Amino acid sequence: MNQEFLTLAEQNLPPIRKSEILPVGVFSRLSSGSDTVAPGGVVSPLLPGDSVTLDLGNHYVGRLCFRMERAGIYVDAPVTLRIRFCEVERELCDDYTVYTGWLCRS
Repeated sequence: MNQEFLTLAEQNLPPIRKSEILPVGVFSRLSSGSDTVAPGGVVSPLLPGDSVTLDLGNHYVGRLCFRMERAGIYVDAPVTLRIRFCEVERELCDDYTVYTGWLCRS
């Protein structure tokens, strides 16, 4: 390895920008059949079959971080989480399992 190039690369690293982006809208679809809009982005504990849609209000790039907390059930209980990123709301309903185009389905 060329130490001179490594030093030059480290000196030219761009600054990492961090921003906390809170959703402008939270919509919950509960397995009980009710739909709610959560005030202030607060979502009550979810049950199997429940879903939450977060509207970030803009297009962002970067990475997603979130926190899950225990809600009266065992901490080591299995969790299945499916995340779908969309630019427009109608993309939430599209079935991508039948996609046969040249772009990656993921």
